[in-house]
Amino acid sequence: MDRNVHVLSITGFLIDLVSSSWYMVLPLYLEELGASTIAIGASYAFISIGWYTLQFPGGLFGDKIGRKTLILFCTFIFIPCYVLLSIAQVWWMATLAIVVYWASNGLEYPSFNSMIAESVSMKEWEMAFATYVFFINLSWAIGPLIGAFIIPLFGFQLIFYIGIIISGFCTIIQCFFLRETLHKTSKDKRKISLRMSKNLMYFLASCSIFGLAYGLVSPLIALYANKILELSFFEIELMFSIAQFATCFITPPCGLIIKKIGSKHGLAVGIFGSCLSITIWVFSRSLWTAIILISLFSIFLFSLRDTAYGSLVSNITVPQTRATVFGIAAITIGISTAIGSTVGSYIWEFYNPILPFILCGILSFPSVLLLLKVKILSEKTSD
Repeated sequence: MDRNVHVLSITGFLIDLVSSSWYMVLPLYLEELGASTIAIGASYAFISIGWYTLQFPGGLFGDKIGRKTLILFCTFIFIPCYVLLSIAQVWWMATLAIVVYWASNGLEYPSFNSMIAESVSMKEWEMAFATYVFFINLSWAIGPLIGAFIIPLFGFQLIFYIGIIISGFCTIIQCFFLRETLHKTSKDKRKISLRMSKNLMYFLASCSIFGLAYGLVSPLIALYANKILELSFFEIELMFSIAQFATCFITPPCGLIIKKIGSKHGLAVGIFGSCLSITIWVFSRSLWTAIILISLFSIFLFSLRDTAYGSLVSNITVPQTRATVFGIAAITIGISTAIGSTVGSYIWEFYNPILPFILCGILSFPSVLLLLKVKILSEKTSD
């Protein structure tokens, strides 16, 4: 496996190790700072907008100035974000810092994916993305455990101080060990044809519906676990941690499965399985039932879908536009996720807390049906 894949995997692991220790309980943190349920939903909407919409300009910049430069700049921006978080006293100030943090993360994400795809041969794409996703999932498995012990004893501030140190360290590692890949891409100057644009429309429509479905529930999972399922802070962190441990160890086999069935079908199964699992999760009657179902949700979402997503986008693009297409897909998902977060919080507040989760399961059907219409480049060539 190319050195870039390992550097991106390890630095991604360290960065997400910190962010996952507080992000999974972010609704509870914002609530401590005075945010209402509607304000929490609005915060998640802004976070989604920041994370997803910046991926479009991030893709454009990555295709113009190179992958490495953009990755270094964005990793460095994490430092002032953690400084601002460490001094935040009100929910909107914390939200501002988190929005900038995830916007910077989103800005570099297309270059992360593109660099991975361009660092290995096409036949190694699935395993390269599986390696990266494994380390990211591992960080999201360990992080909540760290948060479960540190936050109750020392508060969120200590986590934010650690984030400052880790972000600086990862910037240095990436500076010295990453190798630029944009100049290694082929000289093929093909543009995405009109027919390919129609193909992309199916893909983007599927992404949009899935983003809406995921947005409906993403800011409500921790709240539902705490207020409806009556799980404690430690039990919630434990639930997320066990789910992510299961996810990270299932990721390598998922890479092999996707290699066998294809990235399109792997992504379809990931979408349907994640939406169905989180819908069933709301009916949990014990901690361990909740853990099993949230683990299935995480496996489908973060092992199968995330691995297949990077491979599929790589399969429907050419190198000169790859990061840009990653960005276009991200902004599509981001807008719909932001809408879903806002709608979901209003449904929770004024109708029924269970309804957003039911809608999430229903929306998986049109998302999968549209995705199955997508053709990869090799299929289109044979037409």
